[in-house]
Amino acid sequence: MKILFIILISLSAFSERKINEKSIDELIKKSQSLSRIQKIKLYSKIFLDQTYRGGVLGEGEKGRFDKDPMYSFEAFDCTTYVETVLSLVNAENFLDFLKIMKEVRYNSYPSYENRNHFISLDWINDNFSFFSEYTERLPAQVYEALAFINKTAWYQSKSSLEGFGETLDIEEEKKRIKEFQGLGRFQKNEYASLPYISIEDAIKKDVIKAIPNGSIINIVRPNWDLKKYIGTHLNISHQGIIIKNKKGIFLRHASSEAGKVADMPFKDYLSRYISHKEIKGINVLVIH
Repeated sequence: MKILFIILISLSAFSERKINEKSIDELIKKSQSLSRIQKIKLYSKIFLDQTYRGGVLGEGEKGRFDKDPMYSFEAFDCTTYVETVLSLVNAENFLDFLKIMKEVRYNSYPSYENRNHFISLDWINDNFSFFSEYTERLPAQVYEALAFINKTAWYQSKSSLEGFGETLDIEEEKKRIKEFQGLGRFQKNEYASLPYISIEDAIKKDVIKAIPNGSIINIVRPNWDLKKYIGTHLNISHQGIIIKNKKGIFLRHASSEAGKVADMPFKDYLSRYISHKEIKGINVLVIH
């Protein structure tokens, strides 16, 4: 009853959107006795209906190439939403949350070039201390999604800087962009591989039942050709969290389509991609 009371009181307070450093710190401290899945449900739910915005986070005011904030509770893209929930679940207070966000988002000290930009190559491999691969444990045939990640071309394809607004004059911006593009020379280009199961298998009753509650879901597009737009291939196009409750099984995610953080019936979401030319399946990660 005490755990249930904490959840109900917390959600009631956050329903008024009083989401700030103080309220988050208080919520983290109150929820320490909750189980891992209860924390995942709690922290993912308080951000429902918050705005979707792509590329919402950066390196803060000290950022050389992206001055967007290092965290936000008001707007998310699909990855920053998962990162925020993951960090809150593992935090003991607000300062701890900030520390974990940096660990999740960067492979060393926070800088644009150290950010885990590529989910299947950098982000997953750098964060196995927070989650485990689960796809191969599901009752379905497992495939391999490959993509050649050309970081050099990705850097060189950039023609504008994020999070600066109008703070740079034209000449300084040109110099900064040229400096940014030059970072690509120091990047390692390599293949990214991850296991996945097909959409057709993922919507089967026994498979959905076998996906652990609170898992991170990666939507897989093997060798997704985005060279024309960003200079490289990718193999993941979206992320979210699986939520199972009395109402059903949902994908809780920051959705560009909905324009906000929203729940969508998981089977309905996946069924749209049966026989899709590029979206082929899902990869599943279980939060520790």
